[in-house]
Amino acid sequence: MIAFRQVSKQFGSSPILDRLCLEVPSGQRLSILGPSGSGKTTILRLAAGLERLEAGEIWLDDRLASQPDWMMSPHQRGIGMVFQAPALFPHMTAEQNILFACAGQSRSERQANLRFLLERLGIDGRARQYPHQLSDGEARRISIARALASRPKILLLDEPLTNLNLELKKVVMDTLMEHLETYQATVLYVTHDLEEARQISDQVLEVTPQALK
Repeated sequence: MIAFRQVSKQFGSSPILDRLCLEVPSGQRLSILGPSGSGKTTILRLAAGLERLEAGEIWLDDRLASQPDWMMSPHQRGIGMVFQAPALFPHMTAEQNILFACAGQSRSERQANLRFLLERLGIDGRARQYPHQLSDGEARRISIARALASRPKILLLDEPLTNLNLELKKVVMDTLMEHLETYQATVLYVTHDLEEARQISDQVLEVTPQALK
C-alpha cells in the first residue's frame, strides 16, 4: 500500500502539491498521467524518500515513511525505482549495478536472477560494460533490471520506456507485466502515454499542473 495523506510540497515559494490525498492498495497499480510540471515525478520522489514534505504523511504498507519532521531512509523502504535518467553507479559494470540490488539473496539466486533479467531484457551481451559504454536504451534497461532484481514490494516507475524503440518497449513492458503478476508489487507508474498507462495499471489518474495544488 502507498498512501499520501494531506501531503504538501513546495520548492522555494512555488507549491507543487497541496494537501494531496492518494492511496494505492497493496498489489494494485496506479498510473499518473499528465504533462511536465504537474507534480508527477515529485510524487515518486516523495514516496522514495528523496524529498521532504512540508505537511502530511506518507505511509508504505503499515509503516509511516515520511512526515514533516522525520523520514525513513530510502534503503529502508523496500522499494524499486526507475528514474527518468538511468542513474546507474558509474564505477560499477552493468551486472554489478544489478547485483547491488540483490542483497539478502543467496549467491545462486543472485546469479540466476541476474541471468534471467539480462536475457529477458536483451542486454546479456552488455553485462561487463560500464555505464559510459552503454547506449541510452541499454542503460535504461539495466536500470529497470536493477529495480526488479530485489523483487520489491513497491515499484516506482518514472517514464521507464523513454529512449526505447517500439520493439524494445514491448520487451520491457512484457517483462514488467510478468514481474508484477509474479510478485504482486504495488506500483506507481508515471507517464505521458495513455496507452502505456492503461496497459500496466488498474487505475489511471490524469493530472494537470493545477490539479494537485
